Amino acid sequence: MTHIVDQADRMSHIINHVRLFAREAGKLELEMVDVNEVVAAATSLLQAQFDSHGVILHVIREADLSAVLANPFSLEEVFLNLLNNARQAVEESPNRLSAVVRIQTKSTNGDAGRAGVLVEVSDNGAGIPAEILGKVFDPFFTTKGPDEGTGLGLSVSKSIVETFDGQLQIESAPGEGTVVSVRLPEAEVPAHAGTAPT
Repeated sequence: MTHIVDQADRMSHIINHVRLFAREAGKLELEMVDVNEVVAAATSLLQAQFDSHGVILHVIREADLSAVLANPFSLEEVFLNLLNNARQAVEESPNRLSAVVRIQTKSTNGDAGRAGVLVEVSDNGAGIPAEILGKVFDPFFTTKGPDEGTGLGLSVSKSIVETFDGQLQIESAPGEGTVVSVRLPEAEVPAHAGTAPT
């Protein structure tokens, strides 16, 4: 009985979260965001799905990350898409006995030494051939079946990340898996912030 109640509470939480996500994801308002909290929200939504598919999901979050300027729900949309892509990649891999996806956050120094946050989503799937890798950001390009994807996920995700002054990059090779990197700059605090009025 306790298990049923726990599952009902979990479903209620997920439904409320999805409603909020659907309402807020398309908005352009930016705010100070803790990337670790966004990653936690995304992985919480997908954990049961990964478990049911027999895919191991490793979540590694570095403490005390810099805040970034973003829309948390749009950023979550990006992570959900990347994680689902990674899950599908390992499911289609011949190395099915060790299907592993990892999402990791870490501090980084970007262009001109500007601090920021790096989020890496990696998998041990079959990897992406070079002739396909160059097309993955093209709108409507997909290697999935007609009922499995629109070919817009990566294109939209890249646009979202760039809206936040970030970068989305993919490294992959056949037999070596795939790593998708999202780099976001540290939110800049206005020079007058914290100063006493005169």
